[in-house]
Amino acid sequence: MSQIAFNIKDAYLGNNPIAGMEKPTDWLSSILPNAYILAGVLLFIYLLVGGFMMITSAGSSKDTGQAQQMITNAIIGFVLVFASYWIIQLIEILTGLTII
Repeated sequence: MSQIAFNIKDAYLGNNPIAGMEKPTDWLSSILPNAYILAGVLLFIYLLVGGFMMITSAGSSKDTGQAQQMITNAIIGFVLVFASYWIIQLIEILTGLTII
């Protein structure tokens, strides 16, 4: 006997990890690890572009200053992301919640 009806949710969503998220903490737990990966990729790109700008500035103080500012901003961003990761780890220890 062939199946006449089927559950649309199961047919189209299947094992979709977003489908089972009901609480805001579930969303946060899935977004934060990806945000840290994105931050790492952006850090690498900013450092790479800043270094390239530094090399190609050819001694121009204006261009060298822009490159230094870009590298400085990338390092400050890294420190902020690094600190936020450890603050979240501390919150997990103190509250017993699993965030990441």
